[in-house]
Amino acid sequence: MERKYNGIHNLINSVDNVSDNGTNTLTHIVIVNKPGYPIPYVGGIERYSIELAKNLAKKGLKITLVSSFITSSHEIKVSRLKLINASLPLQRLAKEGSIKWLIHHVSGSLSYAITAFSHIIKSNSIIVHVNDGFTALILHVLKIITGKKYSIIVSVHAPPPWEMNYGKHPTLIKIAYILLYISGMLTSNQVIAVNPIICESIKQIKNKCIFIPNGLPQDIITSRLNESSASDIIKSYGINKEYFLFVGRLVPEKGINKLLKIAYEYKYRYKGKDAIIVIGKGSLEGLVKKASMLIKDLYYLGFVPRDHLKAFYLKAKALLITSTVEGMPTVILEAIAHGTPVIAIKFRGIEEIQKHLGCNALIITENPNQITRVMMNLLEQEKMLDEIMKKIVNEYNWGNIATIIIKEYRKLIGMNKILERRFK
Repeated sequence: MERKYNGIHNLINSVDNVSDNGTNTLTHIVIVNKPGYPIPYVGGIERYSIELAKNLAKKGLKITLVSSFITSSHEIKVSRLKLINASLPLQRLAKEGSIKWLIHHVSGSLSYAITAFSHIIKSNSIIVHVNDGFTALILHVLKIITGKKYSIIVSVHAPPPWEMNYGKHPTLIKIAYILLYISGMLTSNQVIAVNPIICESIKQIKNKCIFIPNGLPQDIITSRLNESSASDIIKSYGINKEYFLFVGRLVPEKGINKLLKIAYEYKYRYKGKDAIIVIGKGSLEGLVKKASMLIKDLYYLGFVPRDHLKAFYLKAKALLITSTVEGMPTVILEAIAHGTPVIAIKFRGIEEIQKHLGCNALIITENPNQITRVMMNLLEQEKMLDEIMKKIVNEYNWGNIATIIIKEYRKLIGMNKILERRFK
């Protein structure tokens, strides 16, 4: 049966009015980042954790955010929000699915979960919101051992591991990760998936899964650049022509090899005139740097500050998505909020994102050759109309997403109270 979406109105309209007074049953929430990268490195999940923490705090909840921080970023400083630094024993450099990656994941989850638990005890938190299954499993074990009462919510940002292609890695490593993942889902009290297709997959093992989309970061809404300022920023990087844009981690699952093939085909087979700009860091950074020296008009910029990134979104002809797997990428919302269309190679769940956004701002292609042809034929008039931009900003802002999540917190607390009375 085909799903029909009307933006997130159906989710928002089902939420009781939530105000500071309406959150008085929520004394303290602990949010635990996924042990991927330290902040201020901000990938999609790091951004999700930061925005969730900030917007819940703005609604009157007392929030603790547990993550690894290189420095405390000024943008995270919000009243009622406390940052707790957890160590990240290993840096995430290995390919996803490898033994080194698994060790990074396990050691990071242990560190984050133990740090979070120490603050759960001090603060009397009744809700712990995590971003990966193994952290949820560790917190569940600690709850059983100590008898501490709290509910665990897991946000899931990518398809489950049994649907992922990790390449030629040992079968035992894949099985180990799948078992850790499943255990985390089963021992949590609630799962939130950022894509409805992911939610359907999770429901194969955990019925208590709901779909709540990703949100648009607040800084995109509150500090939009004008065209002149954006042009000056881009020229400061030595770029003086129109361009297509890629923003993301430089790792295999983001389809970097496909991206480089697209750049080569666009410039040398199709004789494309525009530049291709790559922004991000990761294990394939060396490959992208080398390609930028060989392929005409391919620029690799590495890490770019948020204010400069907004300029690149604003002036881009289109954002390119070449990932093999995704949940609901923040970069899609950020690009469309700047009036910039998105051209993506098809991955599982992207049609659901397209339907849910309810606009033609997301162009889906089948393969790298097709995405290159779309780039050649993209017209200026395909920049978004103001109405579509306003729709994304108004519906997908993190204020709305936080309101929906608070509803789930309150439902979970209410259910726990009913169970406590029943079994007394």
